[in-house]
Amino acid sequence: MAKDSEERLTSTVKFIKCHQAESTLNIEQFGKVTTALDSWMNTTSQPQKDILSALMSQNDTGVRRANNKTGRHYARSAILLKCALGVKQSDWKNETAFVKGGDGNYKNAYQLVSQFVRDALFSTVPALSNMLEKLRANPIDILEKYKFTIDGGTKAGNPVTYGVWMAQGGYKINCMGMGPIGHHLITALNIPATSYADIQDSPNAIAGLSSTVHQGTDLMFTTQFTGCSFCFKKSPDGANIKAAHIDPGKGNGAPSGKALSQTLRDTGGFEGADAGEFKVYGRVENRSNTFGYPESAGQMTIIGVRKGAQWQLYSQITSLSGALIAKRIDG
Repeated sequence: MAKDSEERLTSTVKFIKCHQAESTLNIEQFGKVTTALDSWMNTTSQPQKDILSALMSQNDTGVRRANNKTGRHYARSAILLKCALGVKQSDWKNETAFVKGGDGNYKNAYQLVSQFVRDALFSTVPALSNMLEKLRANPIDILEKYKFTIDGGTKAGNPVTYGVWMAQGGYKINCMGMGPIGHHLITALNIPATSYADIQDSPNAIAGLSSTVHQGTDLMFTTQFTGCSFCFKKSPDGANIKAAHIDPGKGNGAPSGKALSQTLRDTGGFEGADAGEFKVYGRVENRSNTFGYPESAGQMTIIGVRKGAQWQLYSQITSLSGALIAKRIDG
């Protein structure tokens, strides 16, 4: 006997709630998805439910359908999640094709859709605003929990407008483009990347960006590090950060990340007479006590946060295993 609309939807929601592990979402993320799904079930009209339930039946003539009960559950779960929480109703029919065709790997479809919906729910303006407030309040907590990928490039003209969104469970902060499924716009200081070739003749007179020039912002970003060095000087009262992002460049004459870091520590400095100690946070030997990030780090990100009148700098190191290590570096 064919299932009616409410029975199909209810049994599919129940199946989803029993299959967190297969979604690969953590408890917090999965909870956000199931809460949104419950809300959809409680607020959506019956005619809309009937339309989606019919699509979930996968009974269209000539369309591939899972040939076992578990496969059908995964397929229905994927369709329900993506249509109810991920796309507008006008796209529902088209969005079921990825489940009803392909290689029949319905469990994989459920996993991919769960991740897509997670990213969409965490990319709403309220969700992103909440994340940014947590970042301002407790940077270490957020940086140890979520990977941040920042692209500020060489873009000049501060403050800069950034798009913020979640992708693949981490946060993208990008001044070049916006997110594909939602984003939040913020303004922040951008420390543009400068090639070492442009400062090698006068490394003791680097033209850094001073935060006091832009009093209205409380966040500072710079593009991702894979071998670059972050040079900075913090004023004794903490009210000003002067900073520069130095890229070793490419080609035969370019130094390695570790060599660049050492050169800047030995000979680097900012132009002008700003108070504070000149520091370099760049590549260093693994397991050394030298200030910087290890050669084995896959990526490194630096974020500045102003709390009241004081600026603080934090690094997020992504190890080759994907583990996240966050620390404050301006102390």
